[in-house]
Amino acid sequence: MAMIEQLFDRLDDWRHLPNYQLERRADIFFSLYLAEALEKKFGEDINHILVPEFPVRYGSVYEDSVSNQSFKVDYLVLNREGSQAYFVELKTDADSKGKKQQDHMEDAANKGLRELLAGLLPVFEATHAKDKYRHLFLLLEKLGLIETMATRPPFKVICGEIPIRIVYLQPETEDEDSIGFSEFASVVESHEDEVSKRFARSLRTWTSRAGLEGVL
Repeated sequence: MAMIEQLFDRLDDWRHLPNYQLERRADIFFSLYLAEALEKKFGEDINHILVPEFPVRYGSVYEDSVSNQSFKVDYLVLNREGSQAYFVELKTDADSKGKKQQDHMEDAANKGLRELLAGLLPVFEATHAKDKYRHLFLLLEKLGLIETMATRPPFKVICGEIPIRIVYLQPETEDEDSIGFSEFASVVESHEDEVSKRFARSLRTWTSRAGLEGVL
């Protein structure tokens, strides 16, 4: 337990440094409880298979773009029925929630998940990281969204139109589409293991602003 204490002590301290990105270090801990938190928030069964860093092709969102570059959604999550998708963005600092990113997320959500999945095909053809994208396709297949194939194209989309709801996981709850860290901590605290207890303690301190103001 001493090493777990030291790990979270460092996260608590280092998050106040100017170039330390807490969300990139802590995202794996959030992922352990994310499905439960969504279930509690929205009152429906959530599939516990998560897709982290889900790529969204710019050219599939904006008609005036042919770019195969993509922006990433922190987590793609589905309900058990596969009738509702969630784009979950983790923000450990209120200042990192920029309007440009929010606009991209909303524009992507308006396209619907089926079109965004189809947009992965040209990204796959353009990328050098094909093995990693094949691993992504296997994960999406487990969710019942696509069917992988051994030939070109490497998969076909088999799901219907699925609406996307954007959810922000952030220090403070702002509205019905956000989950604050205190709210999230109540889910974490329902687990009795030592890691959960220690993580919950940190979550309740991460509601304060990072930097000297948050330390004093």
